[in-house]
Amino acid sequence: GGRFVLCGLIGGEASLPIPAFDMREIAILGSAVGNTRDIVELVALVRAGKIALPAVERRPLAAAENALADLLAGKVTGRVVLEMHGEG
Repeated sequence: GGRFVLCGLIGGEASLPIPAFDMREIAILGSAVGNTRDIVELVALVRAGKIALPAVERRPLAAAENALADLLAGKVTGRVVLEMHGEG
């Protein structure tokens, strides 16, 4: 059993094996917000090695348009962070 919680409001898709959810009685929930207790629990799970952080790809701010195109095309796994080193 357990819960599969989808968080985020920026789009994306999830491909889920429906029989696995039925057989293991896993609930699918959506969440747009959390609280301090939730983040403390999340950090503890990451530190304990029970969940992995998403991949983070760094790109220069000048590549923002390409990063957005890659996101829309589904070519990004994890997160893209735009860096502003020496800009602005």
